[in-house]
Amino acid sequence: MGIKGIDHWVIVAGDLERTLAFYATLGFTVAWEDRPGRPRMATLRIGDAQKINVHGPDAPARPGYLGAGRPTVGGADFCLEWEGTVDEVAACVVFLASDEASYVTGANLNLSGGLFLDR
Repeated sequence: MGIKGIDHWVIVAGDLERTLAFYATLGFTVAWEDRPGRPRMATLRIGDAQKINVHGPDAPARPGYLGAGRPTVGGADFCLEWEGTVDEVAACVVFLASDEASYVTGANLNLSGGLFLDR
């Protein structure tokens, strides 16, 4: 399982309009994406294929989403495209359903191919 590329970046701004204006002065194109069932989202475009999603402090909470309830001002992350297979994920599910996992309770199993390992 390996990293194939970067899908997008995310930053959380304390003052959304001020942040967007700052990046616009640097030459980024500011765009707004419509997302069905969710609020519109500001993005900074990097060419045709890459973007930075910009969340303001009032971004809606997303319980269970990567363990975060609401984005934290000053926080940032990036989302990767990975080359994992269905079989690799299925092996983890089979393990959790087996007797060998009988002592595993209340744990989060990170199926990221080592993305969060300290290197």
